[in-house]
Amino acid sequence: MTRRTAKLNHCVFVPLLALLLSHAHAADWPRFRGPHGNGIADEELTLLPDGPEQLWETSVGDGYASLAIQDGRLYTVGRRSGHAGVLQCLDAATGKPIWEDVTGCSYQVSTPTVDKGRVYVLSTPGSKPVVCCYDAATGRVLWRRELPMPARIRGYGYAGSPLLWKDMIIVNVGTGLALQRNTGAVVWQHDGLAGLATPVLYLEGGRPRVLIFAGEALFARDARTGAELWSIPWKTRLAANCCDPIYHDGKVLVTSGYGKNATLFDVSTGQPRQLWSDKGSVLSSGFLWQGYLYCFIGRQFACLDFRTGEQQWTFPSGAGSVLMADEKLILMSDKGKLTIAKLSSESFRPIVQKQLLEGITWTPAALADGKLYVRNRAGKVVCVRIAEPIKRASTETKRQLPMANASQLLVALLQG
Repeated sequence: MTRRTAKLNHCVFVPLLALLLSHAHAADWPRFRGPHGNGIADEELTLLPDGPEQLWETSVGDGYASLAIQDGRLYTVGRRSGHAGVLQCLDAATGKPIWEDVTGCSYQVSTPTVDKGRVYVLSTPGSKPVVCCYDAATGRVLWRRELPMPARIRGYGYAGSPLLWKDMIIVNVGTGLALQRNTGAVVWQHDGLAGLATPVLYLEGGRPRVLIFAGEALFARDARTGAELWSIPWKTRLAANCCDPIYHDGKVLVTSGYGKNATLFDVSTGQPRQLWSDKGSVLSSGFLWQGYLYCFIGRQFACLDFRTGEQQWTFPSGAGSVLMADEKLILMSDKGKLTIAKLSSESFRPIVQKQLLEGITWTPAALADGKLYVRNRAGKVVCVRIAEPIKRASTETKRQLPMANASQLLVALLQG
């Protein structure tokens, strides 16, 4: 990230942010959509003058799971010949395999989450969801928990990734379910039809909450107890609610396709009220930065005023996914084309464009140490260097790295 001081609404937390970032490892991408789960990276990018340089490629088997990277290792799942599903650990520098484990899952869509030497995976071997905890170094199974069978079963597995919060793991099973991190014991659960999004943690009135975008509604729950706080009905064809909701300052953005739009709600009173609506995205919710939403609307990539929904600009990208690092947009189309542009609410001007993959590319990319990792549905993974190698920041430099907004700062502090 750049060294400019972030504009935080709650400046009282700045000293705590400095303390937090003094222990951060900016080159990791340990969960779905990055270190904060919002598509925003914590590293500086000096783009290569000659454009992206391919370092390696490999195949992990077909599927849609994204890539988690920590301590120089890459974790993902894919379906290979003879196996229903395989969790794989690769060397992030070379793509060479380190260890793997057959999960038996028929649907390779949930991205692993890595933390403190452990890998957590949500899978669907048959119709019953399962969460497994692995030793990240060796691949040894530390515990395996078959979750209660929901009354309503998804026809193509569970896609939301595990959310880690304090001593708990929260997953999009039923209409929300939490496990004890060390043992897998169920802490709280709610039955119903699951969605395909990853749970999102936020603060409201100083209290930790979690958003569960289930199959027919968005639920806000108390993170510790699972108690429902409010909900927004959201029925779509196929119950394909895939995009992670975005919460900021008492408002929440919900987006999907299949007959629904991207819609912003005011939820500050506990009685959700619609503020604006525009075309939705089936695959990606985009990200929020300094009052502007960078997202897909239909098959266009756009910048919207978060408060009003007013379009600032659009770019004919097709569907796909996006992340941001050092105020640079890193956009992947659903056909495997990379576009990099300077982040701006005024215009979209590409500075890098290159075809990286062929075929359907719905999986969000991962970024670590100036290297971009991309995957297509067939399971081809390509690693390209897009920026100069990162120079490890001093503690003082890390203290200046900004977060996207105050609510994300608070979430990071809660996660510890």
